[in-house]
Amino acid sequence: MRRVTVWSFNIFVKLVASLNDKLDDSEANKVGMSELIVMIFENENLAVTKRALELMSHLMDKFDKEETGALKEGFLEKCLARLYEGANYEKYLSILSSILNESEKAGNGNLNPVSRQLPPEKMHITFINHFNELRNKLHLTVNSNLTLYELRHEMGRLVNAYGHELKMYCGEKLLDEHWNALSIDSLPLDNTISISKRHKIERAELTTAGKLTDDANKIFKMVFDEYSTNGLMSKNDCKRLQKRMVGDSMIFVESKVNKIFQNYDADKDDHLKFSEFVSHYEMLAKVKPNSVWTGLEALGVREDLRLLGDVPLTQPEPTELPRYFLVHNDRFMGLLFDLLSVEGSVA
Repeated sequence: MRRVTVWSFNIFVKLVASLNDKLDDSEANKVGMSELIVMIFENENLAVTKRALELMSHLMDKFDKEETGALKEGFLEKCLARLYEGANYEKYLSILSSILNESEKAGNGNLNPVSRQLPPEKMHITFINHFNELRNKLHLTVNSNLTLYELRHEMGRLVNAYGHELKMYCGEKLLDEHWNALSIDSLPLDNTISISKRHKIERAELTTAGKLTDDANKIFKMVFDEYSTNGLMSKNDCKRLQKRMVGDSMIFVESKVNKIFQNYDADKDDHLKFSEFVSHYEMLAKVKPNSVWTGLEALGVREDLRLLGDVPLTQPEPTELPRYFLVHNDRFMGLLFDLLSVEGSVA
């Protein structure tokens, strides 16, 4: 394991992938893990070590929280022991960095590195939206020291998504979740990022037994309240709504609104009550559900019929993160400051 080459490591990767594919989820990704750990610590080729760390991060995605925690704790102890022995500093600092990044994919608990204390620059980013039917191009101005995890969150707020649901590309390069802990000014970004769904969001049923479901009814009540006054929707209100939902020309919108009022304005007072408004969409959901979904998505309604609103940025408990342990470890911090005086890549 001490002299593994990149070529032989690639063969190892293919073999491990083939074996793990044959296992069920409870055992998947565990074949080859012990060999991988030996390779990381004992191999002398730094390029292979980095590739092995990347592979291990991806394999750990299917581990449960207890297994992942135990593995990280063991890695941390072994890595610190090697550093205190005066072993290859560049290698073991690289391993340590990988542990921190992997531990902070879902936030750093507000334990910001020193680089976050420096004045940031402003970055203007254009997002090409393939996540839903909202605007194709979205613009965001953020601080350059934002982490990729925080950027996912900011983007998610604009498209009514959780950050972990976004698949993000810069050109053809996937911005992997394993980079979440890194600041965006350290990543290979340009000013345009495209986003799409990471996982398929199952489309909820609009009707059951010929009636709108409770969730669908709640959504249409929220829509009605936004586009009505004192419980009544005028023709102009309805035109504004239809224009946003279908984006058609005003001539088509006006014709559509007239037809809705003709069929559902029971007392012909040129206003729709909620019961009349929702009756239209209940009928439409039964005969043209895709048309209803197109309109709802244009309003930012998700396929699971949820409106996320202002989603809070969640952070893990800081005391559970390796970074917290390290910054409170006097011996490690002393070593780190000593290494700042070392010439070359270690510093």
